[in-house]
Amino acid sequence: GMVVAVLMINMPPLRRSTGATVLHDIRDGLVFVAHNRIFLVLLLLGFTIGFFGLSYAQLMPAFAKDDLGLGPSGLGVLLSVNGAGGIVGILLIASFGQYQSRAWVMGGGAVLFGVTVMLLGLSGALGSYALAVVFIAAGGALYSVFQISANTVLNLIVPEEFRGRVMGLRGIMWSLSPLGALMGGLVATWVSTPFAIALGGAVIVVVTLGTFAMSGQIRRIRSIVAELDAARVSEGAF
Repeated sequence: GMVVAVLMINMPPLRRSTGATVLHDIRDGLVFVAHNRIFLVLLLLGFTIGFFGLSYAQLMPAFAKDDLGLGPSGLGVLLSVNGAGGIVGILLIASFGQYQSRAWVMGGGAVLFGVTVMLLGLSGALGSYALAVVFIAAGGALYSVFQISANTVLNLIVPEEFRGRVMGLRGIMWSLSPLGALMGGLVATWVSTPFAIALGGAVIVVVTLGTFAMSGQIRRIRSIVAELDAARVSEGAF
């Protein structure tokens, strides 16, 4: 039934840019992003949050064993509630419907995600399993809020002919975010695992607040979307 429903959706024809090869398309996407600062800022923000914020997943075995004194079952609970929190975040965004303040939801989700990651690190320093469960679940929910909001914003403001390229670049950058675990592992070795996790959260908070403070386009996303919608309506009238 779902397949039939999808096939029945009437999609408008897309304007396609010319491009013979995948490398050509990637190059065009990079050139487009480089010349349109708002997309570059959004992509780099998403990469930074993934790079510094998701390394706790790779550090979780050491975090659970050394700092919380847990065995395999305790580690399983932590990872499970993180996934459950992600589902809650998806449902939360879905309940918003066509919310207007997408940029502020995106930024708020990122900042609060960074704060919960910091608190997750603190829970390890305190040796509190209960607090770790709460904060890792909240982190999963808030990361979903950020990711979905960021994807929505990009899809709304990227021109149709470049949408696939820009979202492809976002996917490439997201796939590189686990490299943050290497840096997190080094910090955990030099200092401690809770410190490494909390440091990642602090970087997210600082970078997100700095991005919103310095980028007027990010703060104006609502009006940008409205202008683009009006332009599309006027094009459709002709």
